[in-house]
Amino acid sequence: LDQVPDLDAVVIPVGGGGLIAGCALAIKTMKPDVMVIGVEPEFCKSFSTAMRAGKPIPTLTKASLADGLTVPTVGVNAFATGAPIIDKIVSVSEAWIAIAILRLIENEKAVVEGAGAVGLAAVLAGLLPELKGKKVVLPICGGNIDTTLLGRCLERGLAAEGRLITFSVTVSDRPGGIAELTRLIANVGVTVKDIVHERAWVRQNTFAVGVRILAETRNRKHSRELFKLLKENYEEVTVHGFYESPQDYVSGNLNSEKFENIDDENPFEGVMNKQYNQDMQSEESSHEEEEDGDGSDSGTSTMNMIMTAGDMANPSVEDLKKLLAKADINKLMEANVIKGQ
Repeated sequence: LDQVPDLDAVVIPVGGGGLIAGCALAIKTMKPDVMVIGVEPEFCKSFSTAMRAGKPIPTLTKASLADGLTVPTVGVNAFATGAPIIDKIVSVSEAWIAIAILRLIENEKAVVEGAGAVGLAAVLAGLLPELKGKKVVLPICGGNIDTTLLGRCLERGLAAEGRLITFSVTVSDRPGGIAELTRLIANVGVTVKDIVHERAWVRQNTFAVGVRILAETRNRKHSRELFKLLKENYEEVTVHGFYESPQDYVSGNLNSEKFENIDDENPFEGVMNKQYNQDMQSEESSHEEEEDGDGSDSGTSTMNMIMTAGDMANPSVEDLKKLLAKADINKLMEANVIKGQ
């Protein structure tokens, strides 16, 4: 309250109830108009269950990303203190908790455990529309998260945002078949995280191989652009994992049939993504060399052309400066162009 005196609402994680009970008592005593909202994981709704029952009762719990909040029975004193003055309790899904952890790392550079991220998860999930346009405080309490669990959260968050996708493509089972596919993927700046090729499950064509790829893109539009390019270059493309929205991820609605015909996305054209492909860069460099001349002796040949000109038998200092900008100094020394200078 000292840092944010014009506070409208505070969204507090709820487990055993001690944190929200103490905060609610202090805030309501000093500023009764401030809304106090609690958030609990959907796999452990112990406080909301206690509020419906009018007393703390044992609640069935499951393993959750917000493991610090999975308390089967809320504290008696915490319930007696907080229940009468808490304005609202909401529960948030595991998918939104994973997304909240990802957003905090990307945007705030803060590593937060699931229990500390449930407040942001509730806001991102749209569970608190009444807070739109208001000044809200989200206590980010707790960074005690296992590194393995953190990796899982990040991957799930990327998948929910349409940035982690999986698909399979049937390509020719000849040398270079998979290389052509990966070159196409690289040319649009998509990162391949995992790739598996399998022959036994491709029944239509004996001379083809199925390639299943896990890839990371910049955003959903980037993913759609890749899918369109694949459809244009290969006959058999199947999208196994792409979520059009976090809501689809929460409900498990994989978008695969939608990409049978993709016509609304325009992939990158020209050399916009040449920075991702070394082959494109080397080709561009070779073209520049061809335009400059036949090889490394371009500086000497250029000087020879000048030397043969009638009025340029003795090149001026300015002429030499221009040539030195392009030519190899060693070649010029061999040609005795700047001998004695």
